[in-house]
Parts: sequence; C-alpha cells; structure tokens
Amino acid sequence: MIDEILNLVRAHERWRGKECLNLIPSENVMSPAVRSLLSSELGHRYTSRDRFYMGTRFMDEIEHYGEELAKDVFEVETAELRPLSGHIADLTFLACFTKPGDVLMCVSEENGGYPGLGELGLAGLLGLQVAPFPFSKERRNIDVERAAEAIKRVKPKVVVFGASYILFPHPVKELAEIARENGACVGFDGSHVLGLIAGKHFQDPLREGAHALLGSTHKSFFGPQGGIILADREHGEVLKEKIFPRFVDNAHWNRIAALALALAEMKNFW
Repeated sequence: MIDEILNLVRAHERWRGKECLNLIPSENVMSPAVRSLLSSELGHRYTSRDRFYMGTRFMDEIEHYGEELAKDVFEVETAELRPLSGHIADLTFLACFTKPGDVLMCVSEENGGYPGLGELGLAGLLGLQVAPFPFSKERRNIDVERAAEAIKRVKPKVVVFGASYILFPHPVKELAEIARENGACVGFDGSHVLGLIAGKHFQDPLREGAHALLGSTHKSFFGPQGGIILADREHGEVLKEKIFPRFVDNAHWNRIAALALALAEMKNFW
C-alpha cells in the first residue's frame, strides 16, 4: 500500500515534471527554492495571533515579512496571506461586506465569469442576489455604457471585476467610481492575472478604484497553491480582523513561507 502510493507520486512527477509539456493556464511552476519550503518543518506547525502556541517566533516573522513584501510588490496598504485559496479570499470579501438579500454584480459564468461566485457558489451560500454585468461577446469584455446604467439601476452592494476567462483588462477605471457613488464595495478577482498585475503588465485594479484585489497565488503568479487579499486600509483592516476564526484557522505556514519567497522572487525578477 505504501509503495503503491509512492510509486503513483513518482509516476506523476516523471510524467508531469519531465516528460510532459504543461500548457494549462490555471497552473504554474514554482522555483525549486519555493517548492522546497512546502516540505519544510513548518508543515506541521501552528501559530496564532493571540500567542496561544509557543515556539512560533520565526513563523510569525516569516508571515510578517511576507505581508510586507506583498504590500511592496502590489503597492497596497494591507495584505493578508492566510486565505487557503482564491475561493476563500472571495468568500471572506463577500461575507465581510454583504448580508443576505444584497446584490452582487459580477461577470456571469456564461460570459467567462468564475462559477464559484454565482448562485451555485458563494452567492447562493451567502443568500446574495446575482446581477450579471452587461457583456459584449464581440469584444469579450464588460459593456461599459450598459454596465454603468445597470449599476445605477440595481445598486449592488458589492461589484466584483475579474473572470476565469479574461482576455483584456476590465473597465475598473470607468466603472468603480460609479459603483462607489451608488453604495457598492468594489473588488477585483485577479486569480488568473495576479502575476501580470504584480509585474505591471496588465492593469492596476487598486489604483483604478477597487477597494480590494483577491486571488489565487499559483496561476500567472508563480507561487504555491493558495490565496491572497490585498486592500486599502479601511477595507483591509475589516478583512484581517474577521478572517480568523471565521474563514481560516490553520493557514498552513509552510505555504505562507513559500508564498513569501515567491513574492521576494517577484520583487527581484518580476
């Protein structure tokens, strides 16, 4: 039984690591240094903000260092590395700034939006109504004029830009101010384009008017599987206060160490 499991892992590593050309856009490859930290001694340790666990000095320093790197790389006031996935980052954001019955506006799954946000995903879980962005299939992007009218008419509590199928920058700059004026909190799910955003080669949602940038850390960003939340001070402090113990308990500090190193690599090499 033990040999079977080990052999299957070796077979996978041989196939996907040496013999296969990997062309899946929702995956990336970590550097050997980042990958090595996932199997470090941190992998079976806990820490917590209330200092309940002892012997956590270096773990706490690693997390703080990673947060400072994230703030530097993304030029943002607050950073949260504890979400275990982009989906948990989205959940934390929506749960903190909505209540049941509120309206969420996002790109529909039909137009390439993330299914996890919709009625079968987080919106259904949190009791939110979903209002899809008016979308131009010809231009493969949000229709700015019709979206502005929809925001004024529907007055969503939260607007989330970003999508799973995203070919072009979304019109955050054109629509964020309108959303804010109509009472919406503005997020950008950058899971698929986070590395391009960090490398200054796509768009800059936080400077364009989003309150928070949420995402996965293992797609175009070349870190370990996990999530991240980057936000202005006002919204970021709410998210950091609420994330434990409502959404994350054990945040897997081997992953956080690997993410911190990936952030350092991004800062050094872009």
